[in-house]
Amino acid sequence: MKKIFASVALVIFAFFSLGVSPFVRTDGESQVQGPLRVYEDIYNHKNSIDQLVTTETTDNITLYVRSTGADTNTCLTVGDACLTIQEAIDRIPKSIGHNVLVDVGPGSFAGFYLTGFNLTFPNGQLEISGDLGNHTPGTGTGSGTADGGSTLQCADSGQTWTVDALIGKMVLVDGEYRFIRDNDATSIDLVGPLQATCNGKAYQLIQHDTVLDTFPPNNVYAYIEGYGITASGPPTSGLIWVTDFATDGQSGWYDTWWFYNTASVSVARIFGDEAYYGGGWQNVYGVSRAEDIWLEDGAAWAMFYILHSDHLRAYRVMAKRGGGSGVIAEAITFFRSNYFYAEDNVADGISFYNIGTYVTVSGYLRSVGNGGYGVALYNCGNMNFDEVYLEGNTKSGLYVGTGCKWVDLDSGTIENNSEYGIQMGEDTSSPRSAMAFLDAGGTITVQNNTLGGVRLENHSIIRLAGMTGTNTGAYGLSLTSRSHASVTSATAVTGATGNATMDEGTTILTWATDFANDGDVVTNLSNFCRIERKD
Repeated sequence: MKKIFASVALVIFAFFSLGVSPFVRTDGESQVQGPLRVYEDIYNHKNSIDQLVTTETTDNITLYVRSTGADTNTCLTVGDACLTIQEAIDRIPKSIGHNVLVDVGPGSFAGFYLTGFNLTFPNGQLEISGDLGNHTPGTGTGSGTADGGSTLQCADSGQTWTVDALIGKMVLVDGEYRFIRDNDATSIDLVGPLQATCNGKAYQLIQHDTVLDTFPPNNVYAYIEGYGITASGPPTSGLIWVTDFATDGQSGWYDTWWFYNTASVSVARIFGDEAYYGGGWQNVYGVSRAEDIWLEDGAAWAMFYILHSDHLRAYRVMAKRGGGSGVIAEAITFFRSNYFYAEDNVADGISFYNIGTYVTVSGYLRSVGNGGYGVALYNCGNMNFDEVYLEGNTKSGLYVGTGCKWVDLDSGTIENNSEYGIQMGEDTSSPRSAMAFLDAGGTITVQNNTLGGVRLENHSIIRLAGMTGTNTGAYGLSLTSRSHASVTSATAVTGATGNATMDEGTTILTWATDFANDGDVVTNLSNFCRIERKD
């Protein structure tokens, strides 16, 4: 031991004799506090001065993690890989101005915890990436060339796949990965479209070969906490990426991922199974993305949860069989999604609460077989849905609550729901200033809903243009409590008893008779409801 101290002291003396401080913090102060401190630091950092003094990146870095590795290795090559993801993360300098990749190979690993980093614009980026591999199905083959299909389906007449055996796997076509929503013997349906048709293209079935099966502190497989994670420069997409992982569900309180009080954090190609929550953002600022996500069989409130976050982009997301809602977004701004799916969840499929500025669901939103509403909106600002398919939900397909100032629905099908196709303003305790407004101005089919097509209450306002469909409930459109509706010559939604009513069926209105001409108006003076034809 005396020889070690003597050697260390000699090294320090040599550095200082040249006027150089060997260990310098980023603030310029010397880290050397005597031979004992230096010895302890060198010992704890595996006798590596580089690891001891490096506090910021000087070049791109790749750190490797393998199931055959060891945490005493350097992590700098596959042959000298670390054993745990956390060890590789702990080796990364806290100030990142370059591309840093943690490359995780096939196998099962513990989850990880990430905090205390600063990523500088424009080059600072950290990615933690697992491994995808080819999938061999029980019947049929894992690859081939499609002889049919579209951007949302790959068909191969030569296959003999077991029906629905490929659900939750992925397919690779022309460099694009998509989750498989369902399959029959010769075709697979995709979660979100490809850029071009699958017909005539080579395809490969894909599975997640990197699995997180135990969790670190905070009971989250991938936990990124923002106390100390900052971004220098303007908000940008993809400062931190977590990609190509699956989680293997366990009992207990845990999540597939949770991003908290941090700058831009994005995920891609993640399969989460049996998480208490699926994945979540809380107090995340800057542009974040969720691309090609599958979350299933959760036990709690929401499979996909967003709170107090802005500029989130969610593309091709499936939330399935959750113990609560499929998706909950609360107190967010500038949210955009494309191909959002919620299926067979215990509560609502997708719920938006207290939305501040602007939300748009472009492309397609599908909410099917959920135990509550298909889509529920509460106190929302400006929201736009390009196309929806809301089917077989226990409550109404679309619920627009009081306080939703502008909701725009461009097209879609709302059918076979156990209450109404569309229901608005049910909360009669809300003041008139909290009225709900829905512009259903596109081509929309509302049909076979048990209680009726469209129900308006409590100062609700709706514009119906090309809405059609016959419902098993009494009326296509029913109004009460000072609600107003605007229809056109193309409005044809109806029910088993009649087209419309404003007094719970005492008077039945018909489109052809009561609204035969542009400008026709019918008003109920007892409850101040009104329907007007405005072409």
